[in-house]
Amino acid sequence: MFHLILAESALELVPGEIRGHPAVRNNANRSSRKPKAEVLDGTFHHSAMRRLPDGDRRGRPDMVHLTLLVAQGSILNREGHLRTYVHTQNDELIEVDPSTRLPRNLERFKGVISQLFLKGELKTTPNEDGKEGLELLKLTREMTVEKILKKIGPDRVYALEDGKDVNSFAGVLREDGLGPKELASSNIAIIVGGFPHGDFKTDLSKMADRTFSIYGDTLEVWTVISNILTDCERSLKLHKA
Repeated sequence: MFHLILAESALELVPGEIRGHPAVRNNANRSSRKPKAEVLDGTFHHSAMRRLPDGDRRGRPDMVHLTLLVAQGSILNREGHLRTYVHTQNDELIEVDPSTRLPRNLERFKGVISQLFLKGELKTTPNEDGKEGLELLKLTREMTVEKILKKIGPDRVYALEDGKDVNSFAGVLREDGLGPKELASSNIAIIVGGFPHGDFKTDLSKMADRTFSIYGDTLEVWTVISNILTDCERSLKLHKA
């Protein structure tokens, strides 16, 4: 099983210190939500975010949205070999059930995330026989990357960072002697940054068995994820020749 962790993601509700800013209030009025229920988004809240510490690393729900669409729609997920997690800069953990179908529209996705942050979980409608609905998204607070890894209990941990050894993930797996048979019986964690600028604040050196980059320059996170997932599929021989 592959466990994809989008770490330190720029996903959160509008913090209290800027909820009274005109940019936040105006956008809340347009979306018919209260400021405290608005997802922070630099597209609409840029002027307000100047007041926030690390404002250039925050307010990018589109990054999470596109990444999750790629992951949930992948062959790896459809074949039952992927679990996806979103870790936020505020140390919250969002667990995404493999069956979850997220809205394609960003504004609708933000509405779903708003409900999740307020309720803590989102489920399908209970069945007629009285069984509880399927838990599609679950939010847990106070979950650092280290705690998430302890929860997953992976056999190996790989982290993607700019400026590290450049190699494809398929090449890294081959170098580590992980073929289809070994991968089928292993839990592999893959950590990718979900923030737009800078480096990880989390010290991954003590957590990751190997840190690498798939390209010599910065790539969009969904491009990185797409390449990683394709390499996972090829390593498991899920693609037909």
